Amino acid sequence: MLYVELKRLEDDLAARHSPSEHLAARLQQLEERVDRTWLPISFRPLLYQLRMHISLVRERTKRA
Repeated sequence: MLYVELKRLEDDLAARHSPSEHLAARLQQLEERVDRTWLPISFRPLLYQLRMHISLVRERTKRA
């Protein structure tokens, strides 16, 4: 579900449906949800990867 939301954000960025400030706020909310997500230790690398992808999209919003 979290990756689905990140994909929507990427699509909005590519289509320029939302101002970059709005996308940045949505990314911040998504990252806060990730921070509150608990997973067993064996799955935590997935959260780390998601955080990295959020960071990449955040960088793209800064350049948009």
